[in-house]
Amino acid sequence: MHQPYLPMLLRPLGRDGLFRVNRPFVESFGFCDTDLCTAALVEWLHEDDRARFEVAARATLADQPMPQVTVARHRTKSGDHKPLHWRFEVHDGVLFTNGLGIHEQEAAIVKRPHFADDTSSLAETLDYMARIVEQKNPGMLCSILLVDEAGEHIVGGAGPSLPGPYNQAVEGLRIGPGVGSCGTAAFWNTPVVVEDIVNDPLWQDLLPAANLAGVAACWSYPIVGSDGRVLGAMALYDTKPRAPERHQMDGLGIAAKMVGLAVERDRLEQQLRRTEKMEALGLLAGGIAHDFNNLLVAIVGNSELLAAKLPAGSDHAEMVGDVLSAGQSAAELCRQVLAYAGRGHASRELIDCNALAREVGSLVRVAKGMHAELRFALREVPCGVAGDAAQIQSLLLNLMTNACDAIGDQDGRITVSTRVQKYTSQELVQLGVSVPIDGGEFVEIEVVDTGCGIEPATLSRIFDPFFSTKSAQRGLGLAAAQGIVASHKGAITVSSELGVGTTFTVFLPYVSVGVAKGIRATDNLTVPAGLRVLVADDDRTVRDTLARTLRDVGIEVLLASDGQQAVAIYLEHQKNVDCVLLDYRMPKMTGGEAMREIRKLGNTPVLLTSGFAEQALLHQFRGDGVTAVLQKPSPRHVLVAAICAAVSS
Repeated sequence: MHQPYLPMLLRPLGRDGLFRVNRPFVESFGFCDTDLCTAALVEWLHEDDRARFEVAARATLADQPMPQVTVARHRTKSGDHKPLHWRFEVHDGVLFTNGLGIHEQEAAIVKRPHFADDTSSLAETLDYMARIVEQKNPGMLCSILLVDEAGEHIVGGAGPSLPGPYNQAVEGLRIGPGVGSCGTAAFWNTPVVVEDIVNDPLWQDLLPAANLAGVAACWSYPIVGSDGRVLGAMALYDTKPRAPERHQMDGLGIAAKMVGLAVERDRLEQQLRRTEKMEALGLLAGGIAHDFNNLLVAIVGNSELLAAKLPAGSDHAEMVGDVLSAGQSAAELCRQVLAYAGRGHASRELIDCNALAREVGSLVRVAKGMHAELRFALREVPCGVAGDAAQIQSLLLNLMTNACDAIGDQDGRITVSTRVQKYTSQELVQLGVSVPIDGGEFVEIEVVDTGCGIEPATLSRIFDPFFSTKSAQRGLGLAAAQGIVASHKGAITVSSELGVGTTFTVFLPYVSVGVAKGIRATDNLTVPAGLRVLVADDDRTVRDTLARTLRDVGIEVLLASDGQQAVAIYLEHQKNVDCVLLDYRMPKMTGGEAMREIRKLGNTPVLLTSGFAEQALLHQFRGDGVTAVLQKPSPRHVLVAAICAAVSS
């Protein structure tokens, strides 16, 4: 039986883009969609027929008196050619071509010379698709409803012929059984036909919206991505109660597949843009963080020294304290930038997330003076991860603090839970993980609050840098949290419902541990008598600050201004040097190069310092004998502890 014409593709004539073909075309010619994505349509035609095909197409578009049907041989997958009758149509200045006569059905390839180029927005594409479906179903209305990446709420789409109040009424709705035709279709991932809206229980809560639109029947088809995840639903509405004809549901299903491809492509492009943004920020951070942190070394280091020497309670002590606090805040902001870019330094040690969560919870209780009840539902055995305890602590502190703020002064509950679960990459995508990560066993940390919830529009931006719903909020916030989990080869997701609460879920690769570590407390250290350290840094202010800091705790210091001088001084004083502290970036000879030369001369412990402590830095030089990597500016107790640990080991 001859089927009505169905548009199958959106792409410019003569330009690269996507083809969409139906089953009869695949059966006859052997090519699927992906096969046809590599070239323009005319390139798949027999070379002797290309010129005639293009002349007829362009003449039709220019409304010139040319035959609207022409024969052109289309290449098959086996390499030969089959004749195909091509029909040309113009609708609103847009040229469509479709092939006819295969199994007495239409094998359509539709060409769209504008709208679908690379500059078109998803909104334009969806609007256009809805109008095409309406053209093929005269008198009916079409809507496209998308769901958020968590697959829970309607967040947009298109309904060009539906009244604005109707589109506004469905925006932000939570999908589910009984939420109209589209909400139900998206929830169950199955077509839903409602022949009589007024008398159908699926529409009872949405009858006011249906009355606004003047619709009496609705047939919906789920929009599904290539990975099987539901992306939304597409619907046809009629002003009178009626059932669809078969070809109408078939056409709606084809259109829904096309929309799914467009949505998927848009989300991939968004993901690419986010990745590029992170990479760009990482490069920017790498260019400025070294110099910026060198300045902070002098500010923070000298402020610590002054604060220790001034009498408590003096005006000068208070002013120095303010300088120190500002310097530490600046250093934290720089670390956030690096964390957001996924390029911050992360040491690797075994951490028990259960112990860490309880410690952070205790901190939050004290710091926030919280009204909410804090509950823990932690795995009975350790949840081990290999990571940076300070960064994971910062991550959990961020999530718990946000949960407290969401509840405010009201009664509420925050629940922190952990478990270990094995997921495939596909399963992670279905859980809402938007960044591709390898499957495996993960420690799953959930922070759930019963607060005010987050609006869908806000939820889509929640991981953007410097975005916050708090007017006084500073820093990168959740963007830094996302960077931290990325640097640990993990992921973070969020789901929320207004008036109900919000759930953040962190996935970190699981490591089996016997006794894992929580936050390591800094003990009061005793500096060995006669300890001598060679310090090399090309920045004079940094050298002098480090020298004063170390001498203040009784450490003797030798100073070098570059890598070459450091090697020369070490060669001269090798027997009396207990530890070497090298800046990673120095002229003439880098810290890494100097370390290799020193290693040839002896086994003295070597520490590298860097304003931009790349995560791979420690691994890069571990084989060459680097003992540790310190990120500038390091607090005095951290610096001294690292030197003492290096010497003792």
